[in-house]
Amino acid sequence: MKILITGSSSGIGFLTGIVLADRGHDVYMTTHTLEEEKILKEKINYLDLDISVFKLDICDKIDREKINSLDIDVLFLHAGVGNVGLLKDMDISLIRENFEVNVFSNLDMIQKFLKKQNLNKKIVVTSSLFANHACPYFGSYILSKSSLELMTKILKRECSFDSSKFILIKPGAYHTGFNQYIVETGEESGVSSNILSFFKKVFLCIEEKDISSIVFKIVYAIEKGSCFKYTSPFIQSLLLDN
Repeated sequence: MKILITGSSSGIGFLTGIVLADRGHDVYMTTHTLEEEKILKEKINYLDLDISVFKLDICDKIDREKINSLDIDVLFLHAGVGNVGLLKDMDISLIRENFEVNVFSNLDMIQKFLKKQNLNKKIVVTSSLFANHACPYFGSYILSKSSLELMTKILKRECSFDSSKFILIKPGAYHTGFNQYIVETGEESGVSSNILSFFKKVFLCIEEKDISSIVFKIVYAIEKGSCFKYTSPFIQSLLLDN
């Protein structure tokens, strides 16, 4: 299969691309910036894998147009962003940024992909186990991921009479650096350093250190998956999935 992955410069997206390529698939791994593209190309060259790498900032209209020139079977939308802060105090521009990245840009990519004449289209979307949970300080991120999840469910029903297949990936807290990054954004929203320090410690305690469990689920979902939703890690899924 020919697979395009957004947000694959590191972490889960990166390892998923490596595993898929190693299993014989044609993989396009994309990055947010040109600097990340350069670094990712160096990693790929070192691994000696046949992978295409290029910049695809999903918030850039011109970058999103690149999907029109690609012959792909699977669109794996993994790129995302998060901000920490209380909704009652957070600057609206930061909340809007979450929706622009996590919802609107992904929807535009899906719309473009669905217009392509491919009889075996598959669209895999990364949400979060924390979606639909009313957790203070993470409201902006949760709202956007909840909207993304509901959007995917609606699209699945809208496309129920054609060959398009939608799959939702819901990872819990993994030690990829993403959680620490979004906690640090709390400084922009005026969150106290004590609270941010507390969240960092919480994530260090609950994060799953080995990301292979979620990567295995994603690879299986892309290759053979027939279910709509895949979650991991196991214990977090039991506690948070609904």
